[in-house]
Amino acid sequence: MKIISWEDISIVKSQITGPVAISIGVFDGLHIGHQQLVKTVVHNPDKALPLIFTFTNNPAQVLKHREIEGKILSLKQKIDKLKSMGVAWTVLIDFSFEFSKLAGSDFINTLQSLFDISRIVVGYNFAIGYRKDTQIDELREAFIGSSTNIQVIGPTTYGGRIVSSSRIRKEIKRARFFEVRQMLGQDYFLDLSSFESFQKDEGWISLRRKELAQMLPDEGLFRVFFDTDKGKTEGEVIIDREAIKWKLSSAAEVKKIYFV
Repeated sequence: MKIISWEDISIVKSQITGPVAISIGVFDGLHIGHQQLVKTVVHNPDKALPLIFTFTNNPAQVLKHREIEGKILSLKQKIDKLKSMGVAWTVLIDFSFEFSKLAGSDFINTLQSLFDISRIVVGYNFAIGYRKDTQIDELREAFIGSSTNIQVIGPTTYGGRIVSSSRIRKEIKRARFFEVRQMLGQDYFLDLSSFESFQKDEGWISLRRKELAQMLPDEGLFRVFFDTDKGKTEGEVIIDREAIKWKLSSAAEVKKIYFV
């Protein structure tokens, strides 16, 4: 999979000459609902090149529309997941106040000028642009008279309720990791690969909450699996208001912590 930033998007025009299938979204968590969008793009009937437009950060955190305690997936996790699903190109947008002022129509016009778009796949609650000025009706209108197919994917449910990133966050906070696993399609885990060192005190290894971009459950003792440079081992972590901490009998370097 090739990765490019929004600022360098014009470079893509010289590298992609055939039709493309596109989806656009925050994809925070890449839960089973998001996966339906990505699979539809990847396995599109037009055999067009699959492109995903997503964000390095959560727009809601920048605009402060609502409180977001942390990410469900690290950026690395999101990129790895998109790659494993067969996405050919991912365009990363660093959402900022400046970008938030971009009209949705201008964003769509940019895509139309760069690509031969055979298909755009979006979710039922799709909205982009300044003050969400471009939703499904406006998206369809932008492609009237073209051969572009606008495909809308309905909500995915689990337990009779719609799967959403907000719902998953609530379940992480409550440490309901079985439910989180069902909605993510995988175990929830912390990606610690970017940390070169941790705080150590009397055999305890710890990481402060404010240093960790991903969400943690409320305070408590939790059974986990540590993925280390020496293999996978079962253990426990203690989470309090300030930090997450653990002990390991070996000097293994922890790369991931899986909640079970």
